[in-house]
Amino acid sequence: MPVVKSRSVLSGMLVKEAMRRQMLQLYEKASVSQAIQYLIKFKVNALLVVGYMGSPLGVVSKTDIVAAFYGGLPLETSLKEVMNGPAATCFPDEPLEAALERMHKAGIHQLYLQGAEEGSLTGALSYEDAVAVLYRFCRACPRRVGAGKASEASWDASMRLRVEEARTRSVVFCRETDSLAEVAEGLTSQRLGAVLIQGRDGEAAGVVSKTDLLIAYATAPSSRRKPGLS
Repeated sequence: MPVVKSRSVLSGMLVKEAMRRQMLQLYEKASVSQAIQYLIKFKVNALLVVGYMGSPLGVVSKTDIVAAFYGGLPLETSLKEVMNGPAATCFPDEPLEAALERMHKAGIHQLYLQGAEEGSLTGALSYEDAVAVLYRFCRACPRRVGAGKASEASWDASMRLRVEEARTRSVVFCRETDSLAEVAEGLTSQRLGAVLIQGRDGEAAGVVSKTDLLIAYATAPSSRRKPGLS
C-alpha cells in the first residue's frame, strides 16, 4: 500500500527562513524584577540567561516567573535560581515543521539556534516567528481572500481554515473570587498563557494572563506578594 505524506504550508521550509537574529538575554545574577521588565517591554515569553563571557546557561520564561510568584520568592531573587537549563536548541538547516513539533511535545514556546562553534547561539525561533512566516505566505498567495473576485471564485471555500478548526475545544476558567494562587496554578499546570475569568453571574468577566500575573508580582507590596494573600 502506498504511503501518502501529508503536506502543509510549512513543508519544505527550514528553520533559518523563520528564525530571528535578535536574542533577549540577561546575566545570571540579574533579578526576577529585571526579567519581568524585559519580558513585558519586549513582549516575549522567555529570555536567555547567560553567564561569564556571555555563555548560555539556561532560559527564564513567563511560566518560571509565575512559579516564582506562586512560591512567594522575592523580586530580588537571581535568575540563576529560577531558570531552566540548558536552553533547548535546533539547527538553522533543520525542517521548520520538525522544530515546531519538538516545541509542541516539550511544551515550550521557543528554541535557540546552534552556531558553528560549540556552545554558541545565533538566533531564536518561536511560535510567533512561524505565524509571521504563515502570514507572509498568505499575503503573497494570489488565491487569498480579498485578492480579487476572480481569484476568490477559483479558490475552493472548503480550503479556507476557520477559527473553529483551530481552536482548543475545552475552556479553562477561574472565578473572579479565586485567589491569584489558584490562577497561577491553573496557568502553569495547563501550560496556558491566559485563563477565562467567570463572574459572579456565571458570565465571562475577562481574562487573566501570565503577563497580568507578572505585573501583579512586580507592583504588589512585599507584604502581599504571596498570590494567595488578598
